[in-house]
Amino acid sequence: MADEEGSTRDMVIDVGGAVALGITTILAAFGAYQSALWGGNQATGYTQAINTLGEANREMLRGVQERSFDTTVWMEEMKAKEAAETEAAKAEAEAEKAAAAAAPGAPGAVPAAAAAAAEEEEKPQTKEEMAVELADELTEVGDLTIAKKMDKLLNTRRELVAALKWADAEGVKLNKGLTKDKRLEIARQVVDLSDKQEKVFEQQVAILEKLELGDSSQEEIDEALKKNPDAKAQIAKLDDEYDKLSVDAEKVFDKLAKPLFFDSTAYTKSQERRFLELQEKGNKEFEEGQKANTYGDKYTLATVFHTVALFFMGLSAVLKKFPIKATFLVLGSIIAFGATLYMFGTPMAGFIPG
Repeated sequence: MADEEGSTRDMVIDVGGAVALGITTILAAFGAYQSALWGGNQATGYTQAINTLGEANREMLRGVQERSFDTTVWMEEMKAKEAAETEAAKAEAEAEKAAAAAAPGAPGAVPAAAAAAAEEEEKPQTKEEMAVELADELTEVGDLTIAKKMDKLLNTRRELVAALKWADAEGVKLNKGLTKDKRLEIARQVVDLSDKQEKVFEQQVAILEKLELGDSSQEEIDEALKKNPDAKAQIAKLDDEYDKLSVDAEKVFDKLAKPLFFDSTAYTKSQERRFLELQEKGNKEFEEGQKANTYGDKYTLATVFHTVALFFMGLSAVLKKFPIKATFLVLGSIIAFGATLYMFGTPMAGFIPG
């Protein structure tokens, strides 16, 4: 009777162990499969991130090139306008001179009646004569033609046009805000900085004269200062002070200067918008790759624990004594259960979004 009970217990243990072995094997295989899927997602995420960030860098370079192109267009348009205005002023002066020469009483002037009669007697120009006259005029308006072309080209750059309007508006605000007292205050700052620079320069000259280098060339001065570290340090300190004063003077003058078009926040954002969008997208893709790597590692760890559980469950099947068999089976089941909870607490690739 006891033998029958023992054999029944052993059979229950063996059957339970076999079932546990099968389930744990399936779970271990599933964990390995998920780890492989997440490894693929990791590689895909990193590859996409590299491509997207590379495209972002290209967009940044394109933005720099566009700004350079806009600057060139703006400068050329200003030069062409200036040339056109000069040409127009020249033509107006010549017209006034001709009108003055034809005025009554002027030397060589033709009476108005005689001039009118002469105009009436003139024959209408032929097409060929008109073409010849127009060809002569076209040789004198090259700059005007360029000005019109540059104006059309500039108008195709909408962001540039908007930025130029912003700069003009800011310039108007600046001029309105600069009262007489403020201008006087700025002028005093400029004079004060200039005086300080002059004193710094005089100190440098005094050091060089003390070293009998007043009339020496720059090469001779450099060579002599190498042999005199103290004087070299003093000169270098004064150079730094002079440069700082120059920077301060530039800041003061900036208060009087109309901002340039690329100082516009809207223009800068329009140039950088695509770059920033791609950069953000690339960073997110990189983060997704990192998440996939973390999830894959978790599934790998769960698979390792399932493998350990299989080891204990397998031992329970070959051992003879019931207490030991039961102990190994229970221990393996506990490890497998914990590994399973850990595994299903991790997002599954293709099932649950990470």
